[in-house]
Amino acid sequence: MYKNTEGCFINRYRLTGVLTTLSPLHVGDGENDETLSTRHCRRGPDDHDSKYNSFVTGDNGAVVIPGSTLKGVLREWLRRRGASEELVESVFGTQKRGGKAEFHDAPLDRQHVLGGNDDRWWDARRGGCLAPGVALDARTRTAADHLLYYNEFAP
Repeated sequence: MYKNTEGCFINRYRLTGVLTTLSPLHVGDGENDETLSTRHCRRGPDDHDSKYNSFVTGDNGAVVIPGSTLKGVLREWLRRRGASEELVESVFGTQKRGGKAEFHDAPLDRQHVLGGNDDRWWDARRGGCLAPGVALDARTRTAADHLLYYNEFAP
């Protein structure tokens, strides 16, 4: 317990935990990172035009889930379960006023990540993999020309 400026005790709690993904997770940073294409992987001869959507990384260059992402997901989770808007704003804040809760980035816990995965273009330094995808032509409902892309994801 801590004292505030008026000398009254206030409660502070620290919640920690481990997030476990049940499927690949992509939290994009909005970048099309061409450096991902230099990974040692089995690309085809036409992959030079591919897009590489990168995962958010921290200061050390490894994948990280931003605190703002965690905050937004938890805020929406509470709202969908019928929490009052007053409670949600008190905990999470508004655009004009901060809330009571602080959210920090969630770095990759490397000890829980299985070893390298060559089939998924694993990068041990970043702690992420690449998954290929293709854009579809809405009119023909077939693969669109030159629209192969890769999303980097946390395993």
